[in-house]
This record gives sequence, C-alpha cells and structure tokens, in this order.
Amino acid sequence: MRTSGFTLIELMISVAIVVVVSGLGYLAFSSSYEAIDLNQRVGTLQSDCRDAMRALSDEVQMAVKRAAPGLTLPAGAQELRVNPTNPREITYVVPTTADGENFSPVRTIRFVSEDLPATELQNGEFGNGRLDPGEDTDGNGQLTRQLVLINGMERRVLGSAVSLANVAFDLSPDGSCLLVTMTAACPMARDTTRMLRVDTESAVYMMN
Repeated sequence: MRTSGFTLIELMISVAIVVVVSGLGYLAFSSSYEAIDLNQRVGTLQSDCRDAMRALSDEVQMAVKRAAPGLTLPAGAQELRVNPTNPREITYVVPTTADGENFSPVRTIRFVSEDLPATELQNGEFGNGRLDPGEDTDGNGQLTRQLVLINGMERRVLGSAVSLANVAFDLSPDGSCLLVTMTAACPMARDTTRMLRVDTESAVYMMN
C-alpha cells in the first residue's frame, strides 16, 4: 500500500523540469538584455556621430570653396583643401566681412586619435577604444580620439564624442561639398573579440 508523498523518480522528474524551465527563462532574459544593450550602444554611437557632424558642419559651411570654371577667387581667399597625405585633415578660410573681400587666417580641422589598430579584433582597424600602454602620447591619462579645430593659437574640440574612431574627408568632383565619413566604435559588452561599429557618410555644402 502506497503512503502519501512523492517517489524519488517523481522528485527527479520535477527537478529536471524546473531546471529546464529555469534555463530557458535565463536564455530568454539574457538574449533580451543583450538586444537592449546592443540597441543602446548603437544609439549612442549614432548620436555621437550626429553631434560631431553638426559641430563640423557649423564650422565648414561658411568655408570658401573652389572657384567656378572661368572665375578666380578674391585675393586672400583659399579654397578648402583636404591634406593629400592625411585625409583626416582639412584647411580652409572663411570670409570675415559681408562683402567677401576679407578672409580669416587659415584654419585646420584634424581628427586626432591615440588609439592604435587592434588587428586581433573584428572591426578593430581603428583601435580597441581603450588606453593601452604606449598610446598616451599627450600624457593626459586618457585615450584621445577627437575632431579638433586649430585656429591660430586656439585649439578647440568639435563635439563631445569620445567614441569617434575615425573621420576621413574628401571633396565632391566640383569642389562645392565636403564629403565626410565618420566611424564610431566601442567594445562589445560581452563579446571581447570584436568592436561594435557605426559608419556614417555626410556631405557639407560650402556657401562661399
């Protein structure tokens, strides 16, 4: 005659069911967490690119562009140029008077990065987003990845993004637009073998 209660087999089956259900629940929770984290990181990278692009556009849209065919630039003017040996750098001038006859000294915008390529990582060609030994060339104890405006003695960072991994410049065929490719990257939360990366392309029309 059987007394009330569970047999050992019934208990083992119950435990096995609880373990399986708990495991499935953990996997679902983990996947949801990773998806939310990934979306947040992508959103941050995209926002960093937009902020940097907005700051860059505010500076460059008033730059002097290449003269139209058959015309020449006024004295003292210089068309915006991309450094032929460093596509991360441009030089330009802007008008300082309404008649367009006077111009600023030459200004430089340059992307500066201490982050060395991390070829062991997927998407690591622009670095790993961390300050490694030997990378702190300016001695400030932080990884420098900045879009910098140099105007005479003034040196100012454009945008507040620290996730920018690369900024490259080019000109449209007619020289009226500055073509900008920005890359923002950061380490993945759990996958240490690759970088999360966002690439954006924009064009800034020069008004002068």
